Amino acid sequence: MNYCLEDFNDDESKKHIDKIWTDLIYPQAKALNNIIPCEIKNDSQQIIWDNYVSFRNHCKENYMENKSHLLDRHKVCACLMCAILKSEFISCNKIHPDDKLYVLVEQVAITVGFSLLQGFIVNSTKTGDKEKEADEKKKDNQIFKKGFLLPKGVDINHGVYRNNFAIELYFTRKEETYNILSLSHTLYLLEQYTRKAFYLSSKNK
Repeated sequence: MNYCLEDFNDDESKKHIDKIWTDLIYPQAKALNNIIPCEIKNDSQQIIWDNYVSFRNHCKENYMENKSHLLDRHKVCACLMCAILKSEFISCNKIHPDDKLYVLVEQVAITVGFSLLQGFIVNSTKTGDKEKEADEKKKDNQIFKKGFLLPKGVDINHGVYRNNFAIELYFTRKEETYNILSLSHTLYLLEQYTRKAFYLSSKNK
């Protein structure tokens, strides 16, 4: 997914959110429906957009020294993830033995957030030096071509990181404790974790 930050910082963002709905959110929901029957609520696309605008404006008004400045990529992704969570656009009345499917909306939010952030990273290098930008973009494409490396083994205290992340988002939604700064910081740390793991792997080859 190739986007720039400018695409998500004004009211023209809607056409990009609509594209994300068509290319990613809706197909993800339909794929889950093939595993466990669930329902996609009416007007979900518009509700997600309205929620995104609300979270984005809250960030600009409360966390930015200058409201005209662009939100960074981690905050944009966090706003969209929270917009998806708050929409509760998938409903399911049946239980599946696979724990990760208890949190359908959360799994979609994670996938969308990671995909959008990946797109931002590989298209965000702007140094004013075209040759250097090309090198940085090539490097980022190498690092993130398979997405994000999630902590495992000794790097987590129990379970599977993605499932733990989904459960955290589940309680965020249930308790309505949306925190854009905290979620954006988590995304930032996952980006850095992936970068460091790549460099360590490269050195050991």
